[in-house]
Amino acid sequence: MKTFGWLFLWINLSFINPPDRIEWSASRSLSWSDYVKKSTSFNNSKALAMTATSIEYTVYEKSNTPPVYVFKNYFEKKHSWTITARKDVLKHEQLHFDISELYARKMRKEMKLLNQQKEKDNRKYQKKFNELNNDMIANQKRYDKETHYNIGDGITLSDKQQFWIDSIKLELNKLKDFAN
Repeated sequence: MKTFGWLFLWINLSFINPPDRIEWSASRSLSWSDYVKKSTSFNNSKALAMTATSIEYTVYEKSNTPPVYVFKNYFEKKHSWTITARKDVLKHEQLHFDISELYARKMRKEMKLLNQQKEKDNRKYQKKFNELNNDMIANQKRYDKETHYNIGDGITLSDKQQFWIDSIKLELNKLKDFAN
């Protein structure tokens, strides 16, 4: 009976987010109070904020069966900072988190496809993960470049920013079956 109590406690605690992270949720947007790292300058740029995200995975393996990957997308409070309270900049930063979620969903989808093919070679899963991760990094950079954000020059929410918001929202919706 004592073992069951500990197991139950461990299961319950495993679903609680650590206080320095926020798991992505469609019902919870970021707020400036989530940015807890002391304000800093990133590579001597004029950046107004920096959003740190991480996609983490756990692999469950049994002999003679394909591995099962579980992906979680987090906002990292301790590594994210801001020197502004502008709402347009927060929308821009939220989309960085949303882009990470889009790629977490793409990863879930690709891993499921490999599972359906009964693929057991972990290297093939890792290769697909690395491809998608590299694609995500490139898209995060393209997003910043195209919207001219993370530079403190007074740019307001632009048509290009709205284009990105709409595009990512559409892509997230297409992959809603792969939301956590």
